[in-house]
Amino acid sequence: MNIKALFLFHRGKNLEKNEGIGLLAKGAGISFFAEIGHVIFIWIYGILIARYLGSHDYGIFFLGITIFNLACLFALGGVEDTLIRFVGAYTRAGNKNDTDTVIRFSFLIALGAGSGIGILCFLLKDILANDVFYKPDLAIVLSYLSPAIPVFVLMTISVASIRSHKIVFPYVFVRKIFFPTILLILGGLILGIGLGLKSLSLSYLMSVVAGACLASFFLKYYLGPFTGRSCSWMGKKSYLSFLSAAYFSNILLFLFSWSDLIILGILSSPDQLGIYFAAKRTALALGILLVSLNVILGPMISHLYSGKQYEQLGHAFKTGTLWIVSIGLPILLMFLFFSGEILLIFGAEFIKGQACLTILVLGQFINLSVGSVGYMLLMTGHQKWMVFNALGAVCLNALLMVILIPRYGITGAAWSAGATLSLANLIAMVEVYFLLGVHPYSLRYFKLIFLACVTAGLTWTLKHYTGQTESIAFIIGQITFIYICFFSLLLVFGLTKLEKLKLLEIRNKPLPVLVKNFLEGGNGKPTGRVKNR
Repeated sequence: MNIKALFLFHRGKNLEKNEGIGLLAKGAGISFFAEIGHVIFIWIYGILIARYLGSHDYGIFFLGITIFNLACLFALGGVEDTLIRFVGAYTRAGNKNDTDTVIRFSFLIALGAGSGIGILCFLLKDILANDVFYKPDLAIVLSYLSPAIPVFVLMTISVASIRSHKIVFPYVFVRKIFFPTILLILGGLILGIGLGLKSLSLSYLMSVVAGACLASFFLKYYLGPFTGRSCSWMGKKSYLSFLSAAYFSNILLFLFSWSDLIILGILSSPDQLGIYFAAKRTALALGILLVSLNVILGPMISHLYSGKQYEQLGHAFKTGTLWIVSIGLPILLMFLFFSGEILLIFGAEFIKGQACLTILVLGQFINLSVGSVGYMLLMTGHQKWMVFNALGAVCLNALLMVILIPRYGITGAAWSAGATLSLANLIAMVEVYFLLGVHPYSLRYFKLIFLACVTAGLTWTLKHYTGQTESIAFIIGQITFIYICFFSLLLVFGLTKLEKLKLLEIRNKPLPVLVKNFLEGGNGKPTGRVKNR
């Protein structure tokens, strides 16, 4: 769907700027709807595991997934971001030789590291399970997830190579649609016939292999063979310099984001870990909005900054922030008003994580409310600031975890994670302003906040006078009221005349045209292969 018609604003801007925002709209549109599907599939996947295996095995399995993700990050590090950064610059300069060399070099580094880390993780699985986390069943999960590490790296670099050319469709289809769909189908079949952790872990490995095969096909289809010279490439030094900063930054950011699970995995029982993970995974629905924007905004930041189009860069930053806040506000209200009812879907024992969900959701909203500040620093050559930010956040988070978890359990872990996430993003926003002279806010941004406050007041009134009820239909009705109320207020008070005219144009378009625009967004048309450029 061409979201440009819905969100284009700042009338009077020149054509070049509007075209840039149009590309952002198309790419972000594809990414957003794919991310929504991805969140739904992964959420259902977690619910199935929780319902069939209980909070104990749920905690064990997703602790294994956390270790797997950390291992993949050690293999990938900053390779994906570095690839996007340099390919964006070389593509703009028309240097296909260096573009191909960057891709080949990235594959060499990532696959070599992935294979080594996968072997090491397999050899250490018993030590990790018995001596580090004191959970013997974890070894079963790691024995199947370890071989998946280099395969996942292959899938990630393949779609990142295509995405670096601002072609979004293969990335979102493989990572956000195909992979979670296969994961859900295989996991559902295995749990349905009564199998346990071993078969569930095997199904995860099979899903990663299927995703890697499809990603490799897309890589050959869109980009073709790489003929760049790898030995005499003059940009290796700058590539490795950027990679080292991005690598440590991403490792630190991961530890910051998931250290609560790692520390809880050591200090708490599998049941408590499972309850906390359900709350954390649910809260990440808000953070996913920012991820969907970064998919297309990352290459665009590199492209605009390399071309010294600073005004358009700032405009894209503000526009993207406005979009995700518009979508995120009703989701925030839904979680704040119905956190207990949402966690009840996982099972009665998971309602103990209600306070955790509320705290984590607030932290995630502050994260998306400042926009893509991390990518603004990374893709404009200020990656060292990201390293300092991440290092400070990891240290602060670890300190708060050690203090709060023994006293308050999983609620203490939530307070630590939420507070550190909020502080780190606010600091990054200040750095972006002083380094680049841009910020994510505008008058319309604060109008959205006011409309959300009005919606919250009306929702509280409705819930207060109708009373508490466990009826699923009634709860769904109240959640629907939040969305209808907010977007109605947005339609009446939050849109300009130009946007309302564009909405009328969309309403008059036939459905097949809208579907075609969605499928062809972000230059993802099958007829436009980059290798023929």
